Amino acid sequence: AGGIGITPFASMLLAKQPHGHITLLNFNMSPKNAPYRTNLEKLTNINIINIYDRTKRLHFEDTVQKNTDARWFVAGPPARVASVRPLLKALSVDDTMISTEEFTGYESNQ
Repeated sequence: AGGIGITPFASMLLAKQPHGHITLLNFNMSPKNAPYRTNLEKLTNINIINIYDRTKRLHFEDTVQKNTDARWFVAGPPARVASVRPLLKALSVDDTMISTEEFTGYESNQ
């Protein structure tokens, strides 16, 4: 998720703590710009990886490569969604395992 794209994930995770293995990759410019961060950090049954800068891209790639058979949900600004899908595919995630949702109307705040 990226920026306000976290909203659908936060809604689902906070309303009903899911069971099973869930890793949330949360992309933001900084911790202070991460919506729902403090609420999500209280959840004990999911692994949250906060990515605030490009140096953590390697961690992202490692996580993807270890989970290529997982279901991937990508949400955020159109430009971010457009950049993540090809990256997932380049890391051997099948296109049928990727779902996306774009959030528009606030790109100037990025």
